[in-house]
Amino acid sequence: MAIQLTAFVKGKVGNIIMYKLGDTPVARSRPAKVRKTANMKICSTNFGKASAAGKLLRHSLNPALHNPKDVNMQRRFSGAINKWMGKTPLRNIPPQPRIDALYGFEFNLKASFFERFKKLIETDLSVPGTIALRLPAFIASENIAAPAHTIAVELAIAIAGCQLSSLQSPG
Repeated sequence: MAIQLTAFVKGKVGNIIMYKLGDTPVARSRPAKVRKTANMKICSTNFGKASAAGKLLRHSLNPALHNPKDVNMQRRFSGAINKWMGKTPLRNIPPQPRIDALYGFEFNLKASFFERFKKLIETDLSVPGTIALRLPAFIASENIAAPAHTIAVELAIAIAGCQLSSLQSPG
């Protein structure tokens, strides 16, 4: 891959593609033809669905997110969804009570929820179409790690879901 050091051009010229990778302008040649295997087609479809689902879920969680415009968080979140989907065709992914690739996902890397909050929020998906959250009783001074002399803690909880096949929020 070539790295451009002077003027930046974005787009295609012949078989050369020029774009920015982070803050670095780069150029590369476009392959003549890419043969997509069945797995590649599934993965590329899932990648698109994961990105769209990530956007929909983040939008629904917006009131509880520290910095919803954090591009790094957006990429990590969509990447975690994509990791979960993997090479499984969309129609073969069943509803799941716990998605390991997303369990413990930190939206804010500067302030870990799981380091601060010592009680786990429990989920119940036993009623179709319903997600129930249960927050076990706790004593704030024992179950929330906060700096000394903290007098108040605000806990914003949001829940979101989406139908992967249609990429719509359940309402």
